[in-house]
Amino acid sequence: MFNLILLTIYMFTFCKNSYKIHYYALKRIVILVICLLFLNKLTSAQSSTNNSRQESDSVTTEVNTKDSIAFAISKDKPDEKVIYKAQDSIVFDAKQKILQLYEGAEIKYTDIQVNADYIFYEQDSSTLHALAIHQLDSTTVKDTIKKPTIKQGEESSTFTSLQYNFKSKRALLEHAFSQYGEGYIHSEQVKRNNDNSINGYRNIYTTCNAEVPHFGIAAKKVKIIPNKIAVSGSANLVIEEIPTPLLLPFGLFPLKQGQRSGFKLPTYDMSDNLGFGLREFGYYFAISEKVDLLALADVYALGTWRAGIASKYINRYRYNGSLSFNYAYTKIGEEFEQNNTIQRTFNVAWIHTIDPNVLSGSNFSANVNIGSSRYQKNNTYDANLYLNNNYSSSISYSKSWKNKPFNFSAALRHNQNTQTRLVKVTLPEINFSINQIFPFQFRKNIIKPRWYEKISASYQLSAVNSIDFYDSTFSLSTLRFSDFNNGMKQTIPINANYNVLKYFNFTIGATYNEYWYLQKLFKEYDFSENKLDTITTRGFITARDYAFNSSISTRIYGIKLFKKGKIKGIRHVLTPSLNANLRPDFGAPKYGYYYNSFTNQYYTNSRQSYFDGSIFGGPPDGKVGGVGFNIGNTLQLKTRSKKDSSAQDKKINIIDGLNISSFYNAAVDSFRWSNLAISYRTTLFESIQLSGGLSYTPYSFNKTTGLRQKTFLYQEHEGLLRFQTASIAMTASLPFKKNNNALKIANSDQRLAIGNNYYSYADFNIPWTLAVNYSLDFNKKYIILSQRDSLILTQNLNFSGDVNLTSKWKVGFRSGYDFRLKEISFTSLDIYRDLHCWEMKLNIIPFGYRKSYNFSLNVKASVLQDLKLLRRRDFRDNF
Repeated sequence: MFNLILLTIYMFTFCKNSYKIHYYALKRIVILVICLLFLNKLTSAQSSTNNSRQESDSVTTEVNTKDSIAFAISKDKPDEKVIYKAQDSIVFDAKQKILQLYEGAEIKYTDIQVNADYIFYEQDSSTLHALAIHQLDSTTVKDTIKKPTIKQGEESSTFTSLQYNFKSKRALLEHAFSQYGEGYIHSEQVKRNNDNSINGYRNIYTTCNAEVPHFGIAAKKVKIIPNKIAVSGSANLVIEEIPTPLLLPFGLFPLKQGQRSGFKLPTYDMSDNLGFGLREFGYYFAISEKVDLLALADVYALGTWRAGIASKYINRYRYNGSLSFNYAYTKIGEEFEQNNTIQRTFNVAWIHTIDPNVLSGSNFSANVNIGSSRYQKNNTYDANLYLNNNYSSSISYSKSWKNKPFNFSAALRHNQNTQTRLVKVTLPEINFSINQIFPFQFRKNIIKPRWYEKISASYQLSAVNSIDFYDSTFSLSTLRFSDFNNGMKQTIPINANYNVLKYFNFTIGATYNEYWYLQKLFKEYDFSENKLDTITTRGFITARDYAFNSSISTRIYGIKLFKKGKIKGIRHVLTPSLNANLRPDFGAPKYGYYYNSFTNQYYTNSRQSYFDGSIFGGPPDGKVGGVGFNIGNTLQLKTRSKKDSSAQDKKINIIDGLNISSFYNAAVDSFRWSNLAISYRTTLFESIQLSGGLSYTPYSFNKTTGLRQKTFLYQEHEGLLRFQTASIAMTASLPFKKNNNALKIANSDQRLAIGNNYYSYADFNIPWTLAVNYSLDFNKKYIILSQRDSLILTQNLNFSGDVNLTSKWKVGFRSGYDFRLKEISFTSLDIYRDLHCWEMKLNIIPFGYRKSYNFSLNVKASVLQDLKLLRRRDFRDNF
């Protein structure tokens, strides 16, 4: 058509420029037009033929528009696209209509993926075949089989042969090995139906991932509904391929991931004092994805029982927590027997945290652990809980204002000593503070402030309402508001920092305290009754004190460099400081905060405070006006790297802190010098912490009364200083560099579980560990009867650790020594054996109050957590 247009333009131009057309020329033009028409028709036909051939060779066609020509599509085509690939080769036999894939073959259809070294597909029957290939290992010269795999969603299986029909969506697998969550099913033959249900023949269900499982539950027929349940007929337990007499009429194996409700089977127990018992049986309620509930109970034949509930809750990106409550009734012996005991104990634990983004500038948290003092001693088998002598709780709320210096917090606190049974409860504790402000700094963004612009002030308010009682005598019916100890304290510190002579830091300040109480106490000894009487006066009572302080300090550096050797240099930093304090005597009668009274039958008249025993105390007694000093020292060593000059040098701290301090109070008439105190701390090899302290007095003492005298030692020709007390403590954790591989190779869920209780996890990647805590205190006292000095020593030693005997055996230990009683303190021995899919644990407490043992042999996987063997000797049999 384009040629005809050109011809027309040519003729038009020719006729326009010529007055006469020659006959032969016209004839040639007509012949040329006919030839061009013929060529144009031939070209159009050829183009149509090529387009038709290209469309017929295409796998799919996309011709759905109104003007397009429709082509017939095969009725037996797959519903979805089939994607296939192979590493070696792909061969298509057009006559037989067979597609063959060799080595590293992979076929994907919907959510099904098949991987094998040999796959062939029959187009006529729409059947896929995957086979296992025998391979010769050149290193071991052994014939190995590389099994194909099939994966659908989260399920995966290996097999020796597979047949899958794309039309019926049915599959047949031979010698299949399938994984469902923590469980595995070995089957001689598996049929997968078009509804995704599975029928297995000659099956073994196990949680062991070995090719030949160490144990399993064997059943002839199994019906599997993926992500729901596996049901079998009669089954029996098989251990090391040997059937056992343990038969089951049927089997139900849950395959659904996530939480689900169900019973928790009990463990059996036998005790001399408690009788036959069932422990930790109950029911788990999967209430929702946000909250669950577990109800557990222990029951013994002779009357002892325990019941409790535990719940966890989470609202993602808002809050999460856990709550548990346990009540125990412990009965040992009958009422007519001697030394019989009946104890009712309880324990409540609550942990709650909120996401920091929920409340802007605010935070709420709760960590509650409250209960009877004897609960853990009577019911727990955990040594950490048994050895913990304190319960503490806190429910707190805090808020800070953006771009403002205000802070507010409120808390409810609880502290309980299980040995003394003393309970301290704070209801509530309120704090309000104003951060440091500079009231005289009116200029903004100044480089060099004036002296008065450096003056800063802050404010702190604390209000507390608390009560102390013994849990054995507490009763809500007799509780009164007057039993509470309450008060309020306000503090205003004012400070200013200046740089003097370039190298000195000078600080000057003052502190004002004010106390508000609702009562004050007056104590006086009653000689007629031979007791100390306390008179309480109620009302709104205030008291206040103030003090002035100043200090000046600097730093002196000493550096020594070495050109050769491993040591590159040594740096010593000396930090001397002088401080001055001034405070009036608030014990003077004019302030009215103190009184003189007899406090014992020996007519000892002493000064007492009206606020003795109050929450915040009261104004201090005695005048202070003097100067003190402190000399701080640090010592560092730098070593060269052995590798090359570009490597970074290593710093080693030899002395983290060595401080020497004392104070001279010129405002008193005697004993103006306080004791000379020396403290020391350092870290060795990054894992050994050492700390200690010394105390010396410059005053002599009366050898008749044993009391110190106003005279100095040098006046008695007994030297300058007399040793008073000393202490040293060491904490070591070996080896120096731990490699917590268990945390590195674990997945997110495992890492969370291990991290919460890492030290109870058997990590065989660490060959051994050792933790040692040792403390030693010296106290020098003069014994009047023997007329000589006596050195009183107090020592404490505890150690724990574990060691790998083999790659599967681990032994842990915990012990110590009581130097006062001269006997070994609480000791336990833990033996752990890794049995691949099983684990064995043995805990032995060989002697003492908790003498007992616990043995357990159980499956590791939680899906078969009830498949276990337990044996124990209860510690309550020692009573």
